[in-house]
Amino acid sequence: MNSIRALFEGQFYVFEAVVAGKRVESLDPYAKVVGVNGKRGCLLDPSTLNPDHWVKERPLFHSSQEAVIYEAHVRDLTSHPDSGVMHRGKFLGMTEVGTKTPTGYPTGLDYITGLGITHLQLMPFFDYGSVNESRESEANYNWGYDPVHYFAVEGSYASSADDPAARIIELKAMIQALHDRGIRVIMDVVFNHTYDALTTPLGQFVPDYDYRLNEDGTLADGSACGNDTASERAMMRKLIVECVSYWAKEFMIDGFRFDLMGLHDVKTMNQVRKALDRIDPSILVTGEGWDLDTPLSVRKKRTNITPIRCRASPSSTMRFATACVGMCSSTICRVGSVATRI
Repeated sequence: MNSIRALFEGQFYVFEAVVAGKRVESLDPYAKVVGVNGKRGCLLDPSTLNPDHWVKERPLFHSSQEAVIYEAHVRDLTSHPDSGVMHRGKFLGMTEVGTKTPTGYPTGLDYITGLGITHLQLMPFFDYGSVNESRESEANYNWGYDPVHYFAVEGSYASSADDPAARIIELKAMIQALHDRGIRVIMDVVFNHTYDALTTPLGQFVPDYDYRLNEDGTLADGSACGNDTASERAMMRKLIVECVSYWAKEFMIDGFRFDLMGLHDVKTMNQVRKALDRIDPSILVTGEGWDLDTPLSVRKKRTNITPIRCRASPSSTMRFATACVGMCSSTICRVGSVATRI
């Protein structure tokens, strides 16, 4: 078995299927290692792709009520020419120590450490569709709220998008660097929609199943991003729960911020919480509880619950979460109150 695995290790692949009489070529929704722009999967085992220093332990953290969360974008943290960082805009940029501006102010990892935060919440770093990984430029930029492969790492933050292993090893190196400073990492996850319902794996192999439809058969769009995923359906719920569990175990992610969480059904969110509790109850789950226009019953959404608010500007309501985080990018929010169950 090991010899067979060695024979194909590092090879790229796609799946081909006949759907409604048409031949479809894509990756499966569970692809964990992908090539440039997520066009092909790669036969590598993420558990074997680790930096030299990789300790699967989380920084001490005792209470969600004591969380101090800073939100940032991976590229923005170190991209400035005067940051003094060698790997600017990359995962590795946040592993460099002693970096300063020309006037001597700390940057990157040292700056974040000096803030006194408990958690760094990073905008999406799963594989997303709006940045061309094969071309680097100032204009080739996006926040990342357009997921393609939920289980795979975005390549534009790696030193080489052409190397499928680099993005995994370097992300782990960044997480380890933050953990070594006592800072936990929150992953911004966007399960409420995908980049394109027609060309991403969820929509290609089982059309319509993973997406909500209006009565006239058109895609629901409560997300204002072209589609809404159907978290209330068994296999979509299974994907969400297994995905956060994978990131928490393999990459030691310490929290998950659910973008447009109000689009998800409460049963799914409670299953997410239970799954993470089995891994480590200290893992935070936060999100936006907006009541959005999607074909999901109020009973399933439960967004009519009195919101809990936290100190941030603008404030973010929270229904399903174990903590509350502000909406602004690059702000610090101290969580003052929590809800542990519905």
